[in-house]
Amino acid sequence: MVTLRQQLLDDLAEVHAQMQEVMLRTQLSHLTARPLTVQQLRLLTLLLVDGPARPGELAARLSVTGATLSGMLDRMSAADLITHEAVPGDARGRLVSPTQVGRAAVTDLLLIPIPDLDWITDDITDDEITALVVGLRAVLRQRPKAPPG
Repeated sequence: MVTLRQQLLDDLAEVHAQMQEVMLRTQLSHLTARPLTVQQLRLLTLLLVDGPARPGELAARLSVTGATLSGMLDRMSAADLITHEAVPGDARGRLVSPTQVGRAAVTDLLLIPIPDLDWITDDITDDEITALVVGLRAVLRQRPKAPPG
């Protein structure tokens, strides 16, 4: 016999999968409207996660040749997505960092704002909105950090 809790957890898993599908379509449509290539997005993401990096390190992480990366960096620099800084004590060394424009290109893509809250809440009752807020607050209270792995 399925317990009430198990049924609720099964329902939650189903709704979660449906929400992921909706969000994925939203993010992909948002991505296609951006002038970034997938490799440029990957490069900016690496820089945001790991900090400034040498071009050779980036080429290895992206599995591209130095020549390919050089062209990518030139285009991204011209678009004000990245900047090159000298490495202290290394006359030929340089570090690649994202600019504010580069940071915004990634964060704007990943943190897509809801254009109009009414778009979501038009056909939802006040009781349903209350339950949703209570549920989301409980999730945030119990899981304030990223999941393991």
